[in-house]
Amino acid sequence: MNSKLILILICFLVFLPEIYSSINCPTGYTLCTQRTTPYCANLNNDRENCGACGNECEGPIDGGYCCVNGKCTDNTGQSCSYNPPSTTPQTTPRSTPTPQTTPTTTLVSPYLIKIKLKGDYDKSFEYSTIYLNGEKLKEVCRDCDVNCNLQNTKQVDEIKNIDIDKYCEETGYIQIAFADSAQVNECGSVYEACINMTNTNKEYCCQIKCDEEDCQNYVAFDCDSFNCINLQDIGIKQAICDTNKCNIRIFRNVLNKQVQISILFYDKDGVIYYKTSGNINKNFIGLKTFYLNNVNDCENNNLEIKINIIDGENLILTKKVGEIKC
Repeated sequence: MNSKLILILICFLVFLPEIYSSINCPTGYTLCTQRTTPYCANLNNDRENCGACGNECEGPIDGGYCCVNGKCTDNTGQSCSYNPPSTTPQTTPRSTPTPQTTPTTTLVSPYLIKIKLKGDYDKSFEYSTIYLNGEKLKEVCRDCDVNCNLQNTKQVDEIKNIDIDKYCEETGYIQIAFADSAQVNECGSVYEACINMTNTNKEYCCQIKCDEEDCQNYVAFDCDSFNCINLQDIGIKQAICDTNKCNIRIFRNVLNKQVQISILFYDKDGVIYYKTSGNINKNFIGLKTFYLNNVNDCENNNLEIKINIIDGENLILTKKVGEIKC
């Protein structure tokens, strides 16, 4: 080999790290050097550099594997969306390095929660603590002008930047609970919470009254419709059934015991055509499949589907979840 060519190659290999170290990628990008020309890649969503430089996700961009949070994820039937690699990395002379600043990202949620009260809250030691799905948010109505003589509830606080979608993904509902201080005792309280969508200005409100005989200290919203719901000890979010099986999604279960479930398919006269029964383990949350037994011949009938949940001899929940034609 020509001696000059060998010398050039040695120099290139010696100074290559120096060249790469002088390249500065934008914030959130990583310098990848497996190509002839080095370039900056976002390892979180770059299919060619997913999680690490050179780690390429399989399949076509339309319907293959996408890079999601640095992992190749099956996205069959959909088109991957990702930021292509930056092909113009910036170089900074080593003698005069330029410090880079990382911008601060603040979550901006389209939701805010309005808290409204009526009751004995007119002194500084009379207040309520607000909880969202069991997590403490804040204390409200210290030194607020709310008393037992009000005709209606009065807004006492507005809680912004709440990631409602996150809570809905976890549970399927939003529960806002009110825990009054011990001194709130002159009259029954009225609790109200409103979820406001700031981008559309739509608002959904739920209200509950707490008195000595019947004190429920929370309101709850269904995440699909934001309608007010009454949370029971066990709740069914979804039931998808055919004449062979039912897939039941349980989104809430605070029962510290195993309970029984029965599923019935019956016509308008009450004749049962399909049924099954089984158990739900204590505190189970998730998807459970129950296979049906055919007990009567069914031909071109419209059947209602009902689910019963039973604890011994006590009926805990009964719910119609749809209709089916056989």
